[in-house]
Amino acid sequence: MILMLEIILYSMAAVGALVVLAIGAWFGWQFWKYICRGTYDFAERYGIGSYVAITGATDGLGKAYALYFNSKGFKIILIARNATKLTATINELALA
Repeated sequence: MILMLEIILYSMAAVGALVVLAIGAWFGWQFWKYICRGTYDFAERYGIGSYVAITGATDGLGKAYALYFNSKGFKIILIARNATKLTATINELALA
C-alpha cells in the first residue's frame, strides 16, 4: 500500500515538473519573441503598401514613425497642425 502511494506521488511530481517546464518554455518563447528578437516587423504582418495614419507627423516621435514607415514601403497619411512643417516633412520623406 505504501509503495503504491509512493508511485502515485512520484508520478504526480513528474507530471507537475513537466507542466512547470512547459509553462516556463512558453514564457521563455514569449520573452524571446517580443523582447529579445528586436523590432517588430510591421511589413511582414500587414504587407508592404498598407496605409499608416500618423498624427503629429512634423516633430518628434510622429516624424520618426513617418520616416520609419516610409523606409519600410508603407503608404503614409500625415496629420499635423502646422502646414509649413508638414510640407517640410513631406519633402524630407520624398528625398528618403
